[in-house]
Amino acid sequence: MYRKKNALYSALVVMFILCGVAAYYNTIDSFFLSDDFNHIYSIGKHDPSRHLLAPRRIGGFLRPLYTLSLLVNYRLWNLNPTGYHLTNIFFHSFNSFFVFLISFLLLSKTLLSKQRICYLSLFSGLIFLLLPSHSESVAWISGGRQTVMSTFFCLTSFCTYLYYRQYSAKLYLLFSISLFAAALFSKESAISYPLLLLLYEIYSYIIQKNKTRKFIHGLYPPLPYFIFVFFYLYWRKAALGTFVGGYGSKVHLNFDPVLIAKNLILFSARTLLPPMPRTAMAVAILMGGIALILIALYFIRAKRRSSLRDIDREGLQLICFLIIAHVVLLLPVINLGISPVDG
Repeated sequence: MYRKKNALYSALVVMFILCGVAAYYNTIDSFFLSDDFNHIYSIGKHDPSRHLLAPRRIGGFLRPLYTLSLLVNYRLWNLNPTGYHLTNIFFHSFNSFFVFLISFLLLSKTLLSKQRICYLSLFSGLIFLLLPSHSESVAWISGGRQTVMSTFFCLTSFCTYLYYRQYSAKLYLLFSISLFAAALFSKESAISYPLLLLLYEIYSYIIQKNKTRKFIHGLYPPLPYFIFVFFYLYWRKAALGTFVGGYGSKVHLNFDPVLIAKNLILFSARTLLPPMPRTAMAVAILMGGIALILIALYFIRAKRRSSLRDIDREGLQLICFLIIAHVVLLLPVINLGISPVDG
């Protein structure tokens, strides 16, 4: 049984890698661009310890695993960009596989048939692989590597966390915490990840049939992640001289409610839509908003008539969890700028 399962997973990983290479084949022969020149030149010229132990000198970002990945690429490929691009593609392909796996684990808690769960999960992974909003992260070596790496560690951490909740094996929890640490050391935007786990525990409590587990018990597993965040912030303060770093407090701590509301809509739209003129993007957002309102009215009407089936109710609960999770994970970047016309 386990051999068949492992063989199936191996085949799916190979399939996602092949699809990833096919989808982003035109980037493999691309040259370096933008920040790639500075980052890779600096890694080749200076002692690696400068990047890993003294991040303040290279821009105020504390991303040692990202820097280490570029260093490995440099040792293997020198200034040949092919290997750098392939690394990004492999990371993104694995991310798509883990999206499939997470979808499968989440949908397994619903009343859907096994066959439909497999189809929906596979569709989710492939959609993630081919979303046009991911093209920049895959094609841009320096700017994208930190994103695909942090995403990889967050997704694998969430997978192992779901396995921990399913099998109550503490080893999975330790793996999950370690992977979360790797995500933070790849890109600091992973700092909102513990909130996702807390949200998942609330969702798990809501969908319980007989409420055998007390709500307070679901708050314990995410606690180590929050504790690690405090240690990470302390180390960040020691390394950078500030908790914020990056583009500075004026950017990262600009909690303008109008800007946040605008970015929330624009970020959500750009998650699914390709780059397009601002007018076309505004029309697409308006049509999407109308569609969401109509769907919400349908569920409200169905609930009032008591015609909402169990399978519909479970699906609605899962969709609500995913929407709120999307907003939670956007929190570290919600006050940054985004262009609808760029890749």
